[in-house]
Amino acid sequence: MNEIPIDPAAFLDRLTQESGVERAVLLTLDGLVKAASQGVSRNTMEATAAMTSGLLAAARAASGAIAEPVTARRADGRLDMADGPRLRQVVAETDDGFLIVMDAGDLTALAVWARGDADIGVVVSRALDMVAKLGAAVMSAKARP
Repeated sequence: MNEIPIDPAAFLDRLTQESGVERAVLLTLDGLVKAASQGVSRNTMEATAAMTSGLLAAARAASGAIAEPVTARRADGRLDMADGPRLRQVVAETDDGFLIVMDAGDLTALAVWARGDADIGVVVSRALDMVAKLGAAVMSAKARP
């Protein structure tokens, strides 16, 4: 029996059906595109993945620096960012909407663009649900022979 392959783009398309959510991109932490919702151009996917990767690196460094009292220091006195706090999500609010970026496991992240009139709590909740379902689907998929 053939298994149906997991399609991350289908999960992202479902997320964009949530009120106010316009786009979603699944990316690797090193800035490569894994999947995107329908209607996202290749240029937008690649730019989003590259810039989001940098945003996450900066947010990890900033949170590690400000959390200095609970972050390990190396022998030379510099902060050891590898031992810093785990970054779970970054939310940026603009005049037009919200950029929500969250950990999606396995060295991946989810970037979501929602309009300013979106209920940000609902959007984050749905995105977290989607990440959990996608992870469960990937983990439960049978290996190909």
